[in-house]
Amino acid sequence: MTRVIATFSAKGGAGTSVMTANLAIYLAQKGKKVLLIDAAPNGGSLHAYLNIPSWAVSRTVPDFFSVLPLIDTDYPNLKFFSSLRCPQKHNCVSEYLVKWETELKKSGFDLLFIDMGAHLDADLIATAYLADLNILFLNPDPVSIEKSNHLLRQFYDAQLEAMLQRLDIAPAVTELQRNRPEHLYSARNLLLAVAEEVPKTRRQVADVVGRLRIGVVFNAIRNSADAELKDIYPLVVRNYFGFDLKGLGDVLYSEVIQNSAQTMTPTVMSERGGEFIEMLDLIAGRVLTHAAKRDHAPVARFLPLTYYEMLGVQRGSSAQDIRAQYEKLRAVYFSQNPLMRDLFDADSLFLYTRLLESVYQNLMDPDIKREYDMGGGQAPETLDQSLPEGFDIREVIRKYNRQKKSGPKLVKRDVFGREAEDVSPLAEKFDEQDPNALFDKYRDRPATGVVLKALREELGLTLKTVCEKTRISHAVVKAIESDDRRNLPALTYLKGFLKSYCRLLRLSEENTERVLTDLVAAATDIPAPPAAPVRKQ
Repeated sequence: MTRVIATFSAKGGAGTSVMTANLAIYLAQKGKKVLLIDAAPNGGSLHAYLNIPSWAVSRTVPDFFSVLPLIDTDYPNLKFFSSLRCPQKHNCVSEYLVKWETELKKSGFDLLFIDMGAHLDADLIATAYLADLNILFLNPDPVSIEKSNHLLRQFYDAQLEAMLQRLDIAPAVTELQRNRPEHLYSARNLLLAVAEEVPKTRRQVADVVGRLRIGVVFNAIRNSADAELKDIYPLVVRNYFGFDLKGLGDVLYSEVIQNSAQTMTPTVMSERGGEFIEMLDLIAGRVLTHAAKRDHAPVARFLPLTYYEMLGVQRGSSAQDIRAQYEKLRAVYFSQNPLMRDLFDADSLFLYTRLLESVYQNLMDPDIKREYDMGGGQAPETLDQSLPEGFDIREVIRKYNRQKKSGPKLVKRDVFGREAEDVSPLAEKFDEQDPNALFDKYRDRPATGVVLKALREELGLTLKTVCEKTRISHAVVKAIESDDRRNLPALTYLKGFLKSYCRLLRLSEENTERVLTDLVAAATDIPAPPAAPVRKQ
């Protein structure tokens, strides 16, 4: 049976093409029948690694896989197809995979490698969920890590949104975010809370993060600090999103690999031994193993993490091992580490670090650890049960808010010396007021952007906070609040932005619908621009 393996990176220059080419050639040399497809937007560079001239690459894509014009290569067992995703080709890669599903099973290929490039779009997300295994190539640098976090967030958001629409539980989730905000400090906890609140969704919740199979390859490892990323990064992602990333291996920085990328010649042909070939063999073996498990491994139950899983240690680990692992996590969670970019906000990160600290203290206490282990150390059923002994999450939040309120205020200024806008997180004032009661004051007038701005200011939210919490650009929020109809986004995007804005303000479903109706009606009634004056002859 043909296994589909999609390869991609969140940032260009991570070595996706050179590693995909080397991996495909290596597996073909080992006797696997491999088809290598270049699906990078606007064409890619795989043909150069296979010594195929650009004029020979494929220009058309038929609907039937059996008549796909494949190109022979210089390597036995390896076929090639190029330019699967170009502007002139209307179908997406995911659509082709659905069309070819039946024929692919009978094609005789063992592996189908699809290089998706480094362009994030809906097609990449859809293809990732169709593939038997995805390989994410990463460089151990802050930009690559940050963009990979953003990529994983898009995977998560797309699946979550699809589940909410399919099950029609968006109102229940909004109510959950309003009533249990202290538990929702991570994307994973939101899913767990949904499963608790709506038990019938447990299987679908598990599918959000369980259906996506991703293996990670760290490329260009230069030192021991870079090497530690391959252990810490999957743990950070699992703790925050819930994705179970598979570590496929790490590739040490080598001039041989750099020369391969520059000259576009496969390293596997010039290197018959050495560290690169050894690591390539390890990666290839793990790829085959994980790709074959999809048929036999049902999506596991999605449960809160145990103490050991939070810290990333094995049950029964010694105090020395637990302490060493905790120090590694401290270096990540308790500092401005690039691994945290685009994940936690300031409030959520503080809460999670206190949670990790409490877990560590419990495991370092021999009596508590013994009692915990005697209880089986099984995964708890609810979020409240997963909290460590003596950890009161609400009390931690209260102390944190008092500390922020009484602590010294840092006045930030821009390059011209002007005082910057207050960028502090949600104020206590926001938690103490009922936004729907405040909104009733404007019931006798249309729910315009000016009304939303007035409500926001009454609740004590800054414009910066709205942009950070909703991930809507500053320009769009300003256009909404000033009723600047000419600078509003397309209607489809506007509705989504308004829903996110109302969700942040904690407006009820009825008030949200009123905002959507009034603002969309006003946005579609755009007057024609004034006619240009006629120049006299």
